[in-house]
Amino acid sequence: MRKITDTNSMEFKQIIEAREVIKEVLLGSLDYFWSCSFLEKILAIEASLFIVIIVTLILYHEVVQRKLNKMRALQARIYQYLLTNLIKEKKLGRSFFKKNILKLNVIVPVLEKLNVKYKMNKHWTFLLNVILNHFLLDIARENATAFFWIKRYWSLRCLALSPRMVDEPIFLNFLLDPVVHIRFAAIRPLLSLKSTACADPIVDAMKGYNRHTQALYISMMKFGEDRFFNAIRSRLENESDNELRSVCIDIMSESLSNTDIFLIKKDIHSSDKSLKLTSIRCLNKFKFRQVNFMLMDFLKDKDWEVRAISARFLGERKAKISIPLLLQLASDQNWWVRMNSIMALKKMDFEGNQALNTISPEKDKFAFEMLKYLDTVDAETAKQNGQIIELSSKIKKAA
Repeated sequence: MRKITDTNSMEFKQIIEAREVIKEVLLGSLDYFWSCSFLEKILAIEASLFIVIIVTLILYHEVVQRKLNKMRALQARIYQYLLTNLIKEKKLGRSFFKKNILKLNVIVPVLEKLNVKYKMNKHWTFLLNVILNHFLLDIARENATAFFWIKRYWSLRCLALSPRMVDEPIFLNFLLDPVVHIRFAAIRPLLSLKSTACADPIVDAMKGYNRHTQALYISMMKFGEDRFFNAIRSRLENESDNELRSVCIDIMSESLSNTDIFLIKKDIHSSDKSLKLTSIRCLNKFKFRQVNFMLMDFLKDKDWEVRAISARFLGERKAKISIPLLLQLASDQNWWVRMNSIMALKKMDFEGNQALNTISPEKDKFAFEMLKYLDTVDAETAKQNGQIIELSSKIKKAA
């Protein structure tokens, strides 16, 4: 007993001595700090702040990493539990779904993963509906109007697992969300509900974006059905705003019927450049021979973008009747028009190449330079493709 007491008293003395040493060092450091010049003090403060920031970032990274690892372990546990119940066709136990598991950002990715893999499995559909009805739908509906956008996002992803008509107003509200990711993600569940009520809100949601951003929205339209596209046609017939007409034409181009050409006929001659270009892109999707002549008329347009896009489309359609006009445009003042014209002629087999052979460096300097440039590009592309094929064949042989 005495030995233990002696040991404790020795440790206590060592702690006291260590404190005194630290105190002396700190006081000495402070004395040195106050004796420094103003500039040295500033540099010392900056260095200290830099060290504090670095240490804080390292600690923050560690904390975040631990949370992520903990969440991944929990998701793996949920996945294994649900997969076991799915394979053995068991019922779910309420005791498993505790508060930490019912966080949408934890459980929804697991449900999405299983839903992709077992969507056609009847027992999985049953399990998913049980989980949604008993545990998640109320949470998701409550978070649909949350202040933080990430909560609204997970709410949308949860509701999109099994869209219901009762949640249509919530999905329509998501189309008005200030966050573009939420607006974009709301389109597919709305289309899967087979409702025409979403047509106008989707068109309005796409207004104000450039063509590349709108292309993301339009890529989702392949999930739409005839009723949806008919609603878009009705909107186009009555719409007077040029930007919204352009949006309607872009959407409609995903499901064209032969009579739709009459809907866009006035727009291909519009004074609004964006609407005109959109209408020409849509026009190109019609297979009528008459379209070739309409595109040839646009080769004489004042706007270089109209000439360039028309030349490209004529090449895609292999409209050999347009070869003389395309040969003239090979000497156009605009670089893009020259490039598209020569590329179009290259696609027109023997007749196109024969026309390109008539280009001489003396008469058509710019056209000849563009032709040589595109020949070099084609040669480089062919060389790279040959190298890729050769490499893939070597890999197959080694395997």
